[in-house]
Amino acid sequence: MLLPQVDLGTDEVKRIADQSAVTDVMATAHSSVAIVSKRMIQELNRVNYVTPTNYLELVTGYLSLLAERRKKLQDLVAKYVGGVEKIEEAKKEVEEMSK
Repeated sequence: MLLPQVDLGTDEVKRIADQSAVTDVMATAHSSVAIVSKRMIQELNRVNYVTPTNYLELVTGYLSLLAERRKKLQDLVAKYVGGVEKIEEAKKEVEEMSK
């Protein structure tokens, strides 16, 4: 399995959505595509192959998107923290000037 080494975040997040839930959703999505592909053959005479490689691409895409979103979130947190620090510095300077 590819997901056991993935950190899902804080304990609160882990409590809400454990890794087995993530893998269940991915497996369900992959199975659903296989079912729809069978319908596609019957209704449209078009073949859509569903392979294990497709599943691995789904997992890889999820991991890539997760890493990208975490990076963006970390950048936003860093900006927020920097802003709060600047406000604290300004507050101290104003207090010193008010004396």
